Amino acid sequence: MFCRLLDSLEKKGVIRWEPRTAKEDSHLQPPVESHVVIDWDIPLEASGTFRIVYHGDHMNTAGEVVAFEGHSREFDVLQI
Repeated sequence: MFCRLLDSLEKKGVIRWEPRTAKEDSHLQPPVESHVVIDWDIPLEASGTFRIVYHGDHMNTAGEVVAFEGHSREFDVLQI
């Protein structure tokens, strides 16, 4: 079970979107997807098992905007 640590990466990280294009044999027009990279400046006092959850919207092939949720694998932060 996870507890919410941050509601936003404000001043604690960066979110970067990298557009991806369609494969040559695809019937869809590019860009058809994006890759999201999240960098988190981990606080010195943080330790434990974490995961990052991302809420966003995407446009499906019918042109409708649909909400989605993605999350990272669990990762451990150790104090040294």
